[in-house]
Amino acid sequence: KRNIIIEITASDLFSNTNAFLTAREMLQKNGYRICLDGLDYLAFQQLDRASLGFDLAKIMWNAEIDKGLPESLTEAIEKCGRNRLILSRCDNAQAVEYGKSLGLSLFQGRYLDRVVDPESVIIN
Repeated sequence: KRNIIIEITASDLFSNTNAFLTAREMLQKNGYRICLDGLDYLAFQQLDRASLGFDLAKIMWNAEIDKGLPESLTEAIEKCGRNRLILSRCDNAQAVEYGKSLGLSLFQGRYLDRVVDPESVIIN
């Protein structure tokens, strides 16, 4: 069986929490995992993965994060679980190195696309 992860945006969660919970339950019951996408570091701190039941979360990298994490974000990362957090929008090595310094091991972004396939053409 393939491991399939369904991404649901945070805006969908916030616009209709009951629909999110229903969809999450149905999808997980059928063996899919749920990734909550589109979180900035401020919104991420407000969410409780255990009570909402999502499997993974994507927090968007930006240079502000590197200016010093508030203790509340560090606590939120611990609570979510480092192995359940993806640092997205990693467009340079600085983002990946910073994520590693937080103990993260899951990354997504254009920098990684270039590392994996230097010949690829990024459109957008």
